[in-house]
Amino acid sequence: MKKTITLLLALALCLSLCACSNSNAELETETLELLDESYSYCHTGILYMLRAWDFSIKHSSDSTREEYEALWNKFGAQMGMTEDDMVDALIGGCGLTIEDLSLYGSDGKTKDPSRGLNTTIGGMLFMKASYSVPTARYAFEQRNEGIDNVGRLEQIKENLKTIGEKSKSYDLLKEYYLLVSEMQNWIQSPNGSYSSSSSSLTDYEKKSESIKQELDLIIN
Repeated sequence: MKKTITLLLALALCLSLCACSNSNAELETETLELLDESYSYCHTGILYMLRAWDFSIKHSSDSTREEYEALWNKFGAQMGMTEDDMVDALIGGCGLTIEDLSLYGSDGKTKDPSRGLNTTIGGMLFMKASYSVPTARYAFEQRNEGIDNVGRLEQIKENLKTIGEKSKSYDLLKEYYLLVSEMQNWIQSPNGSYSSSSSSLTDYEKKSESIKQELDLIIN
């Protein structure tokens, strides 16, 4: 009888350990999938914002009224934005008002939205990265308004606490999480020069690929 009880207890312990192991493995897989989704979101966003920055650099020397006016449509075409998109983004992302973007009224002194947009002024704004980049960020976030990437990163952080440092995948998952968090921080508050930001993105790409390859060996 004692032997039977001992065997049953040992079997129960083994089953319990197997269940915990399977649960942890599932959480590791789920966390990796969340990290991949978060990385993809951030990578797309940074690329989009850098495209706007590159536009400003290339057109920083434009100097005629015709060139200024043409920039309005050129920026929209390059960024895949309609006129309404650009107006909304300049207001929502740069803190401008519709009056700021409007033509002057008949008195020549007061902006009058009913007279339409001043696309010359609008085009000139996109010559500066301080306007083009926030415009791009706002447009990107609006297109992905159903995605809470900050919330997703918080979920990943909680998952890591549950997975624990004893897991073979913990250090790599944590490294991946810190990398993606850094990318998310850049989207929210771009810093550095265009050149350094582009180099950082290349580094993110190389580092994330290396991490994912190692994680595939452990998790999959």
